Amino acid sequence: MYRKKISEYFDSISDSYEIKTTNKKDFLFRFKLWERNIDKFSIEFKDNLVFDLGCGNGTLSLYCTSRGFKTISVDSSSKMIELLTNKIEKNSSKNISIYNKMLPFKEDFIASNSNSATIILLSSVFEYISEINELTKQCYRLLKPGGYLFVSIPNKVSFYRKLELIFKKFGLFSNRNFHFIENYMNIEESKEFFYKYGFYFRDLIYYGKFNFEKDIKIKKYLSSLMFLVLKKKK
Repeated sequence: MYRKKISEYFDSISDSYEIKTTNKKDFLFRFKLWERNIDKFSIEFKDNLVFDLGCGNGTLSLYCTSRGFKTISVDSSSKMIELLTNKIEKNSSKNISIYNKMLPFKEDFIASNSNSATIILLSSVFEYISEINELTKQCYRLLKPGGYLFVSIPNKVSFYRKLELIFKKFGLFSNRNFHFIENYMNIEESKEFFYKYGFYFRDLIYYGKFNFEKDIKIKKYLSSLMFLVLKKKK
């Protein structure tokens, strides 16, 4: 499940989160990337049900509802859930259900929602989960055959992440969220991992604080995150 401390961390930054984070250039690039792929792959389904797991303040959830998709939003931070709830009330957003829950889910939630989702979003969530095997199994069960899992994963080979691990080792910048990260992968490891649980790759994009549009080799070693589009095997 989420480590309790990461939920407390996001609770602690919730008051300043939208001002300090959501207006940054890299944050805006990140969500445009996610939105483009939601648009691209959602057209395969007549009616879309999107699970936004680790929804935070609900930027992606609200985008999905604006597209007319039924959306189920989940986060372990009660303060982030409060931010999303306030936005929904302010904008009279419909077709959205909100849950303040830890991940992975308890069995009753999975059983009652199995084979229902067309798309599952895991944006900056996977890295904080101890039980990634169980969470991935649950995503497979929640998705319809042929449904999509979008997930971002810390890029293990990036210079940024290697420097980050040095900071963690020596306890530097202890107030930063990277101290709670538990999972890093390279592309080969991620392909092997998700294939084992019934997913195959549709797309991979490197991105992060600095974006190098033209040189894939530079992007691989300097981009802090991998964005993966994974399709559930039919």
